[in-house]
Amino acid sequence: LFYIQQKLKLKKRVVFLLMALELWGFKYMNVSIPIIGEVSIHFMGGCIFLMGFLFHKYEKKYFYGVTITSITFALLLIFSLSNKELSMFCTFHETLLFLCLSFCGIIFTFNISKYIEKIGGDIKRMFYYMGQNTMIILALHFMCFKVISLLYILLNGKDITLLSSFPTIESIDNTWWIFYSFVGIGLPLLLKYHYDTYRSPLLNRKR
Repeated sequence: LFYIQQKLKLKKRVVFLLMALELWGFKYMNVSIPIIGEVSIHFMGGCIFLMGFLFHKYEKKYFYGVTITSITFALLLIFSLSNKELSMFCTFHETLLFLCLSFCGIIFTFNISKYIEKIGGDIKRMFYYMGQNTMIILALHFMCFKVISLLYILLNGKDITLLSSFPTIESIDNTWWIFYSFVGIGLPLLLKYHYDTYRSPLLNRKR
């Protein structure tokens, strides 16, 4: 649909409406194609993609400031404390909630980024370092999650076979995601820093 929109120069809101309708339709019909899987997931991703266009169109007018940041943070916090699980594989009736919370996350993240850019200092440098090493985090974060899964197993006396759960232990409390997030980001960055500081200079010397 995005390709058609570019070729026919349709208004973005028309394409967004079409994708939203198809998303709901595919969710309702629960269509699944071999290899591709559930089609609705791809349409949901398309909706989130188009939400970015809406954000950039109105961001300066509506989506920056203390008020909108506080509102989006409050909504995300309330949902997190409700201990309710929600993902791209949500049910048909949860689709709209998922998209709304996703949009709140987008707005909140952009506002926090602007604030960090203003204050600068070590926090800014830390996030720049994360951004420069995104591929390292992406490649290693699932493996690093195993550290927290193992800790959870040891502390709660669970069966070690739970360590094979991917990407995390399904029955785990949402609070553990705080630790998953820190380790999933922090450990890959620590390994990269260690490599750049010690291993890389050593290899250069041998050459």
